[in-house]
Amino acid sequence: MIKSPGGWGLPGRGMQTKIVYPPPIRDVDAPTGTANINGRRGIIVLTDRVLLDIAYGVTLSLAACSCAGIVLSIIQTALSVHLFRKASSVSRPSKKTHPGSHTTTHDVPNGDVLVSILKPVSGLEDGLKENLESFADLRGVRYELIVSIADPADPAVPVVKRVLECFPEGQARLVIGREIRTANPKVERLIAAVAYARGDIFFISDSNVRVSPEDIAKTVREFDDPRVGCVSNPFIAEGARSLGALVESLYLLIFVLPGNVLAAWFGVPCVVGKSMAITRRLCDALGGFEAFGQLLAEDQSIAVATKKAGYKVVLSPVVVRNVIERRSVGQVIQRQVRWGKMRYSFSKFLYSAELLANPLPLIVLACVSSMIFLPRYLGMLMTAASLVLAVRLCQSLVLMYASGAKVSKLAAVLVPTQDFVQAAAQIAPYISKEVNWRGFRTRLGPNSLILAADPRTASREYAPAILSSTWQS
Repeated sequence: MIKSPGGWGLPGRGMQTKIVYPPPIRDVDAPTGTANINGRRGIIVLTDRVLLDIAYGVTLSLAACSCAGIVLSIIQTALSVHLFRKASSVSRPSKKTHPGSHTTTHDVPNGDVLVSILKPVSGLEDGLKENLESFADLRGVRYELIVSIADPADPAVPVVKRVLECFPEGQARLVIGREIRTANPKVERLIAAVAYARGDIFFISDSNVRVSPEDIAKTVREFDDPRVGCVSNPFIAEGARSLGALVESLYLLIFVLPGNVLAAWFGVPCVVGKSMAITRRLCDALGGFEAFGQLLAEDQSIAVATKKAGYKVVLSPVVVRNVIERRSVGQVIQRQVRWGKMRYSFSKFLYSAELLANPLPLIVLACVSSMIFLPRYLGMLMTAASLVLAVRLCQSLVLMYASGAKVSKLAAVLVPTQDFVQAAAQIAPYISKEVNWRGFRTRLGPNSLILAADPRTASREYAPAILSSTWQS
């Protein structure tokens, strides 16, 4: 205060009071580019610095994750090639068959086991006729084929009837109709088929799967080990004739197949039910297929339940073919989203770890971040991106050759497209739990539990009894 004639603190008449502020006190210990001015930090300067620090951290993290993904991709490819070599070393049946017989006594599991091949069919899948015909001349195994269709008016019915005429009498059967209804349409068809099955092993095969004559025999040979309860086949795409089909073929080849191999290597159940088998004894012990009727991912659910019950889940080295002729890119994305949401429902952590298996989008995002915030690192990151792309292209070519996939080598140029389509699809499970499968719309609960499309009814829905005893929560 300045004393004036008007008293302390009160300026006199006709006088002007000048208030003098002390000079700013700068904090010499403040970080470079910032200052403490009278105890207040420069907001604008600090915000810019924090943003740069965040950008640097994000860019570095993306680049590091991409590098880890490349290492993971190389490991997956090496393990996959090892699996294919194991398949080529599997001995073939050597004993002669009797005239007119489709079975040899050599390599039939346990000497005289009957395998019931259960094939749910809905609509005209790509190559349906040829797919079914591939099961007409199986060797090395005693088997029966049971095709299960819900609707008598299904356009697949006449095709199936014509093909079944190629089978010996009593070896193939067509089951039509809905006696039991479940939330999962595929499980419904399996339940209907099992009612007529006589086999000791149930071999589930989708309608778009095609096999070679000895594939089933080599696969069920895994059951010679009594500790094995469930066996699945890796699968590759065949017959692509459209852009979407090529992208999906690459997705199965460079993501799904190596992922299954890696999971099997670490003993983690990871089963895609395109082609899988389970013993009748274990299936009955788990409550039959009825126990999985409320679950959308019945294949993975069976695998998890098998392991919980104390049995081994095995990935056979025998590769079967998934016939995919025509798909739109939209259909490809929808399928990847659906599969992603099912995996996410089992384990959010493992699903998030899958992002490492797709390193190309990660390094591209790092380049974009560097371009905006850290231009001086852009050249180095662009070089890294080129190396990542080269590794992904080599990975696809190696897997094409090693697996015998009938995909044009030129399709490898679509690897970046597939990787970015996959990256976009991988975001969906974090946003929504709703899936759409052939017009069947539902929401997913834990472990792919099928919930009503309306969340308000979810509180009245419960998991089947098997979840409480053999399920992974």
